[in-house]
Amino acid sequence: MRLVLRPADYPLWLRILVVVALAFFAVNLFFFIPPLTVLAINARNLIGAKEILTGVGTLFATFIGAWLAFKFTLRKENRERVEKEVAAGNRALFILTEMYNQTVQQQKNAVDPFRGNPAAWFYLPAGLPLSRNLSFDMQELTFLLQSYPKVFHQVLLEESRFKLLGFLIEDHRSLIFTVIWPRLEAAGVKLGQALSIGELMQVLGAGAGQRLQQTSDNIMKNSDENVASLKAAIMDLRLTLRKIYPDRKFIDFKFFDATG
Repeated sequence: MRLVLRPADYPLWLRILVVVALAFFAVNLFFFIPPLTVLAINARNLIGAKEILTGVGTLFATFIGAWLAFKFTLRKENRERVEKEVAAGNRALFILTEMYNQTVQQQKNAVDPFRGNPAAWFYLPAGLPLSRNLSFDMQELTFLLQSYPKVFHQVLLEESRFKLLGFLIEDHRSLIFTVIWPRLEAAGVKLGQALSIGELMQVLGAGAGQRLQQTSDNIMKNSDENVASLKAAIMDLRLTLRKIYPDRKFIDFKFFDATG
């Protein structure tokens, strides 16, 4: 892969150094070329060709050495930048796949068994909490912003969607354990006892019943939507990373949800 260096890729100190060096070079040309020309004409008979060639060779060697050092520094820093961006891309893919795994498990364990059931909002079990430490480093993904802003936004949006689902699950768990079950027990409702929707609402109370229904419906809706959007984000991010760095390896995830 051919690496294309843009001015913005060079470190600030190096750009300043180049500008200062060019400025000093221009000043030297302006002030020293006329007297050096006279000196060279007068000293032509005093200095032999061998000495002149030696001096020119020394200056040329110094210039070549400085140029090579400059190019080596740029190449090294560009290589380090590429390695950082490839590592950042793989980390982002790993986080997305972890979000996908946990969301699919929530979907299979809590949502799928009650699809189509009018009382699914009541029977939806208290799901396991989602991980709270899955988060992206926005700074290390900024390399996507210039050419692929849509993918950058898509990745960060998945974090917000995942956290919202996690909040809904935790709110649902708290509601089940602190409100719903105590009220069912106080009303003498036995495990497995059949109750109509009206009877359930009467036992739970209108406020708690509506809150449970809304929370459960949102969990089912967000779980399905997040599985689809996470899959799209993983595929789009990997495709983008392979476009940027086609000779590098990136996580290749195999999907296992109902549509995968």
